[in-house]
Amino acid sequence: METRPAKRARGDVQCLTPEKSPNVSCDDAKRLGSQSPTKGRAAAAVAVAAGSFSDPVSCQGLAHYLEHMLFMGSSKYPGEDEMESFLAKNGEDEMESFLAKNGGSSNAFTAIESEFRLTQNADDSRVEEEPAQKGVDINEELRKFFLEHYQAPRLRLCVYGVEPLDDLETATIKAELHEEVEALRLRAQIALGVGRGQLVDSSGCVLDVSAPICNTGLQNGDALTLHIKRARACGTRGAFAVVLGDGSVVTWGEAASGGHSGAVQEKLKNVQHIQPSAYGFAAIVGDGSVVAWGDAHSGGDSSAVQDQLQNVQQIQARGYAFAAIRGDGSVVTWGYADDGGDSSAVQDQLTNVQQIQASESAFAALRSDGSVVTWGSPGYGGDSSAVQDQLQNVQQIQASARAFAAILSNASVVTWGDRRCGGDSSAVQDQLKNARQIQASYRAFAAILDDGSVVSWGDSHMGGDSSAVRDQLKNVQQIQASTWAFAAILGDRSVATWGDFRMGGDSSAVRDQLKDVQQVQATASAFAAVRSDGSVVTWGDSHDGGDSSSVQDQLQHVQQIQASERAFAAVCRDGSVVSWGDAGFGGDSGSVQEQLKNVQQIQTNFSAFVAILDDGSVVAWGDSQAGGDCSAVQNQLDQM
Repeated sequence: METRPAKRARGDVQCLTPEKSPNVSCDDAKRLGSQSPTKGRAAAAVAVAAGSFSDPVSCQGLAHYLEHMLFMGSSKYPGEDEMESFLAKNGEDEMESFLAKNGGSSNAFTAIESEFRLTQNADDSRVEEEPAQKGVDINEELRKFFLEHYQAPRLRLCVYGVEPLDDLETATIKAELHEEVEALRLRAQIALGVGRGQLVDSSGCVLDVSAPICNTGLQNGDALTLHIKRARACGTRGAFAVVLGDGSVVTWGEAASGGHSGAVQEKLKNVQHIQPSAYGFAAIVGDGSVVAWGDAHSGGDSSAVQDQLQNVQQIQARGYAFAAIRGDGSVVTWGYADDGGDSSAVQDQLTNVQQIQASESAFAALRSDGSVVTWGSPGYGGDSSAVQDQLQNVQQIQASARAFAAILSNASVVTWGDRRCGGDSSAVQDQLKNARQIQASYRAFAAILDDGSVVSWGDSHMGGDSSAVRDQLKNVQQIQASTWAFAAILGDRSVATWGDFRMGGDSSAVRDQLKDVQQVQATASAFAAVRSDGSVVTWGDSHDGGDSSSVQDQLQHVQQIQASERAFAAVCRDGSVVSWGDAGFGGDSGSVQEQLKNVQQIQTNFSAFVAILDDGSVVAWGDSQAGGDCSAVQNQLDQM
């Protein structure tokens, strides 16, 4: 038989059926094309994977605002209505230079305000009307939001035009009916010159690569789509798992941490998401079931609840157990019983669950009515009975290692768990009003209030006491935490720190450099701040990344930073990587430096790093026993 898989690299849009809609194709820019039945007519639409849930806390409504700003003046079309006029005159455009000029701001705001007034009574449309009063630079926030979210991996461009599918890149693949779909897929990848992908039929269903072609219902001449996603990585304390473009999984590292998945490899197909615990992995596959592996006592064995793991939507884990939310809002748990793996005592309460938060040995589930259900080790927050009557209309929950903190709809805060780790906030309860966000270190909490001030509590040696910098903590925009300390970015983009002075709580030595800071990342005991010019400032324990002097000249045009327990790795604008800190934790990438080119993203576990390159290949470094060496599985990781 012959089939025609259309090239579709790194796309994520469901294929239209040829019988009911025009044929489709997609390329590296995630473009979906289709043939128009009306000659001479064409259209285009762009979807961006960012909305109100992506809004910064300090600037609610920003995503919507930017949507209006996009066509109100750009570098290519500076007039506020110039692009619209051009489109009206010419009927087409290249759709580039989206960054809006400041001049269109007022009109965009007016348009949004008009929409807002029509729906202002709806809960999901209430926004902060005057962020400028809090010292927020709207234009700067727009620029940052655009650069973060308006990137090719998050865009879907649908083009509807007169060109037929045959004019786009296609390939005719021959296969025998008795052959498996895997053979067809491999031939399609080679013919199209792309990496691993999934074959999708005309109804949008992913074909099982292990099934004989004769059992799939395919007919001679059918058009298929080769659906490709970028590789995704995650890590336990001592292993990594990578989901490849075809939905298969490759693992390496310590066997006891999930580095060996051979026993479940046949089940790891069409994987949608992987959640790690401390020593195990749990994967959600395409049919909503779950595959687990790693340390059996830490959730690596889900056989006892396997029949319940159906229609799973999301999974949470932190220490030694997993909790899965199903489509009906019920919850299934497994792993170490005392650490949350056994939820039988509260099972009848676990209904209509929206999200789950985890401490090291307990879980807290937020239900749709705003109530909270907890289970696991009482000393880690698994018992909330002392504050149960207060846990009403909860909006969000945060966790330290051994305690929880919940923000209610009236912006007050309720805490429970180990009092030494923030479970007791009575000493600052009168100050915990109008809280809008909470961050946690290992044993303390810090809450940002609506007026931009900060209240902290918990272990004073780990950031629970911020009195020494209270005068500096004004107009706080966001907070980052290490194990031992906190770092707050202020409205003027300077930074205030507190906690253990040896572990990043004291930044006085670099205070004059901490200006125009855009983001902060942390190891266990050090911080790294990225400035708007792409330079980096570090402080804290020198062995754990607090001293970057040896690589300072290389830290230019940095785009993002990731951290293991004791080392940092920065991705620069040119796709190169700079690492520093404890060599045993990934602070020295010298052995793979030549391979670290065109890096798209970096993930980390406790003591190693893994980089995903633009061509889909994978590079690892750090503790070789904990996943820092992927040479044993390099052939499996080869996307091409």
